[in-house]
Amino acid sequence: MRVPFVWLKEYVEIFEPLTQVAEEISSLGYPVAGTGTVGASVRGVLVGQVSSIAPHPKADLMKVCQIDLGDEGEAQIVTTAGNVRAGQKVAAALHGALLAGGTRIKRGRLRGVLSEGMLCSADELGLSALDLPHEQRHGLIEMPEQSDPGTDVMDLLGLDQQLILLTPWPERNPGGLIGLARELAVRLGRSLESPSLAPVEAIATGWFDEPDPAIVCELGVCLLQGVKLEPSPAWMARRLRAAGLHTVMNVLDIVRYVMVESGQPLHVYDLDRLRPPLSLRPSKPGESLRLGEAMRELPAGTWVVGDEQGPIAVAGVAVGSDFQVRPRTRRVLVKAARYRPGLVEENGRLLGVVTESSRRFEAGPRASHLALALQRTSWLLQRLARGRVQALQTWRCDDQPDRELDPAFLERHLGRIDPGWLDQALVAAGIGYHRVGSQLRVSVSADRVLEDLVRLRGVDRLEALPATMRAAPTDELDVRRRLAMMGFSEVVSGSLPRPWLGLLELAGRRGQDELRLMEQVENELCLLVSGHDSAYLHLKGFLEMLAELAQADLSFEPAEFPWLHPGSSARISLGNAPLGWLGELRPGQDDEVQSDLAVALIDRDRLAARARPRGLFDPDAVRWVERDLAVLVPEQVWAGKVVDQARQSGGALLVSVRCFDVYRGSQIPEGWKSLGLRICLQCDREPEVRSILGRILGHLEQNLGARLRA
Repeated sequence: MRVPFVWLKEYVEIFEPLTQVAEEISSLGYPVAGTGTVGASVRGVLVGQVSSIAPHPKADLMKVCQIDLGDEGEAQIVTTAGNVRAGQKVAAALHGALLAGGTRIKRGRLRGVLSEGMLCSADELGLSALDLPHEQRHGLIEMPEQSDPGTDVMDLLGLDQQLILLTPWPERNPGGLIGLARELAVRLGRSLESPSLAPVEAIATGWFDEPDPAIVCELGVCLLQGVKLEPSPAWMARRLRAAGLHTVMNVLDIVRYVMVESGQPLHVYDLDRLRPPLSLRPSKPGESLRLGEAMRELPAGTWVVGDEQGPIAVAGVAVGSDFQVRPRTRRVLVKAARYRPGLVEENGRLLGVVTESSRRFEAGPRASHLALALQRTSWLLQRLARGRVQALQTWRCDDQPDRELDPAFLERHLGRIDPGWLDQALVAAGIGYHRVGSQLRVSVSADRVLEDLVRLRGVDRLEALPATMRAAPTDELDVRRRLAMMGFSEVVSGSLPRPWLGLLELAGRRGQDELRLMEQVENELCLLVSGHDSAYLHLKGFLEMLAELAQADLSFEPAEFPWLHPGSSARISLGNAPLGWLGELRPGQDDEVQSDLAVALIDRDRLAARARPRGLFDPDAVRWVERDLAVLVPEQVWAGKVVDQARQSGGALLVSVRCFDVYRGSQIPEGWKSLGLRICLQCDREPEVRSILGRILGHLEQNLGARLRA
């Protein structure tokens, strides 16, 4: 997640420098990969006005232009651009200027005529053609008419912006820039500026069938008429570019803008192409939907949004091309939803499609942000696209405040709590609540409330530290602090020399549905997870996230231990060195522990020593793309070996590889299994992506006998 610093400061008062704010965000539980400045590689490009144009005496395709640079004087520049004209405001790179990609401009002669610089297109400034009006996509980029000659182009376009890059974090979602601003406001004790919202005035029913509560947590639709599609205002385009998104037209850009603000994915439809009521349902045999230019048959089990004619969208992933807005669209329907966990990810896996909205669905939108996103979208569409709200419908089935919480419980752990601060903190954490006398009713467990309040107040600001939470030393790579961010509580069981036995005993005494515990004895760190359908896979996922944060590559090899379940246990290695073990408790090992339970023991010092520090990042170089591969491997080849081999062959642009699915069935040859690999690459050029994927597949085929699943 790219966080433009200027955009964040629109919602919360911030006086601290970028690096200090990044530290505060990290301490809130959102790992910061680095800080940087978008557009930092472009320097010395100024706004110039074309004073005159003359033909080149020796080249028919070249033109000799006199460029007015205001206080910088005048320069002569030779260009081949076909769309240059007298009076035009252009981007002029003079001698010594640095362009995107590292090109340095020098004064010289072109066919005998002096040229003191270069007139720039979008590419030279590091802009995508999709960020520009159609007429500027294949020639010079035109500066706004009101811009003054001599102005720095990067400042004018808002491209020289400070950024904070957050690492994707499945355990905690900040809820977009607004959610992050709310949490910073609580932490820093600052005022919060709420975005402008459209009031909910028109309520209508019948546009969407009531969805199944087992599939949908919350749903909302808003209908607007009289919209006009046109280019987005420059300020919105600048912010979207800084957040790493392309711009298209105002209606689509507004939806993306609100998605960045709120963290809530939205989809917009051409209302005149729909036949309501709409419904959410599984696809029927033989149904298909046009995605992009291709008509795609929908695999069985795909959840779709449909009307009386058939599917119109893949739920949470993409709107069908035939139902998207287009230049002549005048009525639109905006839909926002929160689906049950896993539904959107499964849809994307079935179709092999990953989109901006599906990524945000996987992170888990905040319950309190759906209505906010719809109202914010409506407000912007009315002001930037001339729309008028026709109807709005919302439906919700979960996250109601139905659990009692005694404020005295919180004060025993946190000390005195100001009621105003508590209200602000609960809203910032996305916890639904209301007061009943001196008591509170909340939508989550008391432990979850306590965890979020500790996180928002800051451990160093607590008057009373909870007994199970201990601050780790600051002069070491803090593996324990990173685990604490994942929700692990540190305990001291006093069990030597096998700390995991002490954690098992403690888990049996506490008898809670869900536990995440850690204990360190000398250099050994023991972890315990319970209360999940697959505690083994859950704990394995935590270890993989910990390794990713430490920039260390772990491998898991199936192994048997007397105290662990033979089908769910593994030996952990770091490079070629052993690191520890992981497994699910063998049935009958401990009669007091009723829930599904897994434990792991790792060498903390070895992990800390092998960690690679993260430095500053270059936002211009960060263009992450994800691709899913389904490969067939012999049954005896374990998934960890496939992941290791893929890492070895991926090259410098490979960010991560993880196995997200293992399938055995009638569609797979006997003695084989299908592995789903999610590969993240730091590039966005499709030929380069295909080359890397081809190299990985070739390496897997040569070393493991794998082949691509048809």
